[in-house]
Amino acid sequence: MSAAWLVLGLMAAPGSTCCPEPQALEPVSVAQTQVQALEGTAREVARYWARGEMGHLGRLISSDGVVLHLDRGGGNTPLPARRALAALRDFLRGYETARVRVSRAVETGGSPPQGFAELEWSAVPAGTSESVRMGVFVGFVEESEGWRVSEIRVLR
Repeated sequence: MSAAWLVLGLMAAPGSTCCPEPQALEPVSVAQTQVQALEGTAREVARYWARGEMGHLGRLISSDGVVLHLDRGGGNTPLPARRALAALRDFLRGYETARVRVSRAVETGGSPPQGFAELEWSAVPAGTSESVRMGVFVGFVEESEGWRVSEIRVLR
């Protein structure tokens, strides 16, 4: 037996101190993966909302459209992405955003899977100098491309 094989054999021998025992990886459940993906999509929505980038937000709208409830009301009928984005642009034109952050994201189950995120939005309404804080509820549905926005509700 050559010296190299002898060394390798000793290194791999049980109880050898040369090589640490492999650590077992903690399994990640499908639910954990879904929640992480939902949180990531919610952060994207918050970033696009803060920057007023409705074109980017449009890529995250559900293929079935989105239900909007802005400060002047809304309906329960989903709007196609193009109409929803025009309404959101018009709505956001009345504010200067100071900050948007995701306060919580929850996967609620169902078939297809659904979830929601709560955004904390600080903004200054046009014509004023005082900041207001509002909540933005964003409903999601999981589609083949990932989590998609199915509802946006602004809460004062």
